Amino acid sequence: MAETLAKNILISYLGEYLQDIDSEKMCVGLWSGSLSLQNLKLKSSAFEKLNFPIKILFGKIGKLDVFSFVF
Repeated sequence: MAETLAKNILISYLGEYLQDIDSEKMCVGLWSGSLSLQNLKLKSSAFEKLNFPIKILFGKIGKLDVFSFVF
């Protein structure tokens, strides 16, 4: 239940930057502090929201593993 809640929070936040993100493309380990994302596309507006002077034409995350992930 806590893992599902964590995934929903991450999906709502990361959905601003990533296309078609869902819980199948994400693995969250609450007790181990890990997050793994696979096969995601960056939205072309991702860096605009962060005020970076970069324009994305196409971006893809094959696999991203993050450790010491804390809520």
